[in-house]
Amino acid sequence: MEATGELDQYTGPLLDAAVTDALDAAAAAGELVLDVSGVHFCDSGGLNTLIRTHLRARDAGAVLRLVSPTAQVAGLFRRTGGDRLLLR
Repeated sequence: MEATGELDQYTGPLLDAAVTDALDAAAAAGELVLDVSGVHFCDSGGLNTLIRTHLRARDAGAVLRLVSPTAQVAGLFRRTGGDRLLLR
């Protein structure tokens, strides 16, 4: 999967819907890969969406793997400790 643009409280539900559609395939593959290289802005609402996605993937038997975070997204993860959960 690929996310682009802004990830916040307004766009998070769009990602939630896309994840719902992808969870069966992710469970079969054992991982859900989300390319966030196109996300130029992420706030606490977006971070909450990503944590929720992590938990949903885990509950489905898959691991969420975020790839290529932008500097803004990686910085948010570092400041909040989200990097320990979301970036491996």
